[in-house]
Parts: sequence; C-alpha cells; structure tokens
Amino acid sequence: MVETRLDRLWAAVQAEPDAEGGWLAFYESLATARLHLALESAGATRMRPLLVTLEAGPAALAFDSEDRFAAAIARPTETAVLTGAELAALLAGQGIALALNPGADAGCETVLEPGTLGWIAEHLGAEPGQAAASGRIGPPPAPDPALLGALAQRIADLGGALAEAWLVALAAPGGAEAAELVLVVRLADGFASFERDVVATLARTGQISTSLPFAVAPSAEGDALLGAARRHGIGIAG
Repeated sequence: MVETRLDRLWAAVQAEPDAEGGWLAFYESLATARLHLALESAGATRMRPLLVTLEAGPAALAFDSEDRFAAAIARPTETAVLTGAELAALLAGQGIALALNPGADAGCETVLEPGTLGWIAEHLGAEPGQAAASGRIGPPPAPDPALLGALAQRIADLGGALAEAWLVALAAPGGAEAAELVLVVRLADGFASFERDVVATLARTGQISTSLPFAVAPSAEGDALLGAARRHGIGIAG
C-alpha cells in the first residue's frame, strides 16, 4: 500500500518519541490531511460516526486514504471526507477517541485520545479565520449550480437553524487560485447547541456535491471571517 505523509511523520515520532517537534509536525499534518470517516448514518440533519468500543472507551474510525478505508472496512459503509481538524472539532468534547487506520496494515496506525483531539480542534483548526485576516478569502470561481442547489436544499431541511450562509473561496497560500470552498455560517439565536451537527451535515452535503475541497466554518457577528464572507461570498438561503 502506498506510503503517506502521515506514515513518514509517524515513523519519525516513533523513532524519537520525546521530540516535541516531531509530534507537532505530525499533528499539523493530521489537521490538514483528508481523512475518510466511517459513518453509521448520514441523515438530513445529523451525521453519526461509526463507533467501536476500545479498552479506553468509544472511538470513531478514520483512514488517510480511500484504499485503506476499503481494505479495512469489509462491509458497505457510508463515509465522509473531512480534514483532521474538522474531524477533531466534530468529536471534541464528547469523550470519543479516533482510531486512525485501524486494521489497514498502515505505518500510521494509532489511537488519538479525546484530549488530543480537543487540542487539535482548539489550536490547529482556525485556518478560515486566519485566512480572512490575511486577505485570502474571496468569491468562489464559477460556482456550480448543483452545489448551490444542494446547499440551499440542505439549509431548508435544517429549518431556522441558520441566520445566514455565505459560500467563499479560500485562496491557496501564495497563489490566486482557490484551494478550498468554505461555507461560512452564522447560527440563529437559540441554535448554538446544534452547531456541531449543523456543521457536519452541511460539510457532508458540500463534499458529495463538488469535486473541490469543501469545509464549513461557523462564525459570529463581529468576526472578521463573517465580514469577509459578506463582502466576497455568495449568499445561500434555504
């Protein structure tokens, strides 16, 4: 099976487990890696990771390549593709660990504890906001009507959970082309407790509706990210 960047960084960590720089490089790469998450279900209003019970408690299953997912998960299983940071944010605060590449005969096979996922979500998951501050948020190039329609329908399915939603492009560092589409959302009053489910549902919809990398970024009134999205983005109403 093809070696991945996470394999190489994990090997470095195992070779020098006391080197903080090696762990940081691994976590930073994990935060931006596209992980294939096994799902129990993917309904209109909620995305449920498939959980297994480990000695330390429940754990979600994710793989850093589609081939590894297929090799380890024998039965037909729904999947979502999220960055490591997005997945950490989805699981944070729930006491759920992440089994990475379990049973895939991969170099990088490990279990990330809930505390580690919380740290990744807090410290390595702020790229959209940082991009707004550095001026890298812009209008999406030639947005696909199918994507806009799918997002509008999903927002309608969520009822009044969203106060506003804007589709923007996150430009690649040092370049003019869009590297990722980001749906910036502000939740309606009274829906803050549903943020995790809303973000996961919209992320799933976007990922199956476009070939471009897609993420969802919650924001609040007064945030630089929301201001940039209002200036440059396409508003989507359900």
